[in-house]
Amino acid sequence: IYTRGLAEWKSGELEAAEASLEQACWKMENFARARVNLARVRLERGDLGGARAAIDEALGIDEDFAPTYNVLGRILLAAGDRDAAFEAFRRSAQLDPSNPWPLNNMGYALLVAGDPAAAAEPLEQALERDDKLAVAWNNLALVREQLGNLPAAATAAARASALDPRYESVAQRLAPLAVTSEPRAVTIAAHENQQQQIQETHGP
Repeated sequence: IYTRGLAEWKSGELEAAEASLEQACWKMENFARARVNLARVRLERGDLGGARAAIDEALGIDEDFAPTYNVLGRILLAAGDRDAAFEAFRRSAQLDPSNPWPLNNMGYALLVAGDPAAAAEPLEQALERDDKLAVAWNNLALVREQLGNLPAAATAAARASALDPRYESVAQRLAPLAVTSEPRAVTIAAHENQQQQIQETHGP
């Protein structure tokens, strides 16, 4: 049932995935990961309360399971509690030093909160963990653009585009700006293809 729920989630069948994962949680009482993935599905369905309930159950099973805090951060961010979200992302990053996603999520959250200077460090740290994470390169490009470093922004955008064609539009927009001397700040409305920036890979 659990693996079926994951397959349904990955294929976009969120209602079916939620039902399957709920059954898996009932049958696998001490399996925190099932609750975390149930929370992810509920979050994608816009059910913040249900997602938080599943995360609280996961924390009750294993309070040191790193993915729990990454999803908790996403829930808190969606609920508007930025400070608590940042702490959850930080906790996840500490518990799993190999995972770049909590740091990417923290960096993007700081970016959209209007603090690009603070956003740069977690994004750079995310790329130290995985220099092939296209979304982190794209976020770093936007951060560098806001900070006025257009050549470095164009370089990061080019890396993102080379890794994932979804970010080609950002690279194309920044490339000509890199040869000008006038800094241009990007607004939230100008963020192309940002709908999946606060995320993580699907996992078992």
